Amino acid sequence: MGYSKQVIGPHSPGMPALGRLTMTGRMVCRMVALSLMVASFSYPAQAVAKPASKPVARNHIEKAAHVRIAKPKVPKRSMLGDAKPDLTSFLSNGRKVRVEVFRAAGLEHATAGVKRPAVMMLHGAGGIGGGMMIYPQAKALAARGISAFVVSYYDGLPDKSRKKDSATLFDVRDRVIEDALSFIMAQPDVKAEAVGVFGLSLGGFHGISLAARDFRVAALVNVFGAVPQSVSPTLNRLPPTLIFHGDKDRIVPINHSRVLSARLDKLGVSHELVVYKGQGHCFNGVFLNDSIQRTTDFFESHLNAASEEPVSEAHDEMIVGDE
Repeated sequence: MGYSKQVIGPHSPGMPALGRLTMTGRMVCRMVALSLMVASFSYPAQAVAKPASKPVARNHIEKAAHVRIAKPKVPKRSMLGDAKPDLTSFLSNGRKVRVEVFRAAGLEHATAGVKRPAVMMLHGAGGIGGGMMIYPQAKALAARGISAFVVSYYDGLPDKSRKKDSATLFDVRDRVIEDALSFIMAQPDVKAEAVGVFGLSLGGFHGISLAARDFRVAALVNVFGAVPQSVSPTLNRLPPTLIFHGDKDRIVPINHSRVLSARLDKLGVSHELVVYKGQGHCFNGVFLNDSIQRTTDFFESHLNAASEEPVSEAHDEMIVGDE
């Protein structure tokens, strides 16, 4: 809305010159001026209201979306529940790497020397966080007699590493994970020839990388991960593999898993691809429960028979969800 500027002064049209004011008029002016001065000392000055300014975006996401700065998110609730995993660690390149161990059921009462299968669990790019897709799976494995080792492999990175999921650190993370496998296999209650790997997202990339070159991995579960570019040219083997992917995944598109499945078909590797309709880069509800059940069944079957020669077989893609 436009506005006009109006200036009022002693020589404005319609106003008498100061020299023409009568004595009485001058006295009135002085009295009015004096009263205004007194008033200025008696009452605090009123702040002039300024128009609300547009919130300043603190990062490129807010700037692009033109949104107000949001309040900090409340941390996700941990999915540990009442579980109390054993806390241990190992050294990788001189750095302490934490491990949460969900011991196989019955081990606490087993006689000395009893060994059980084990699974190394690798988190995604965001770390373990609340463990929504990590801890429930670890507990399910332990309940079926398979120890689960949740590895915080970011601990093994240089202290100055700001972006821990950076592609430039892939080889460094790979070495930490290989050290973790050696640590797990050396545990007195672990059946060294029956150790599998569960990789979630970035952990899936590393799980494939490790299992493709390390014959100590007896079985692999890859959850919406993919074959790393550095591994793809030389990929010529994998242990029995179970692959999960959501058909709405925009972080790691499902085509990566379909390409992997096709390559394993040609290699004659026992594998299965399970596709969840409507799921993205995280599984929820019945889909999460289904993936936990299938993963537990898969490891129980392949790790218990790890000492036997696996039968090569290919599987068709399985789609789970409403049509």
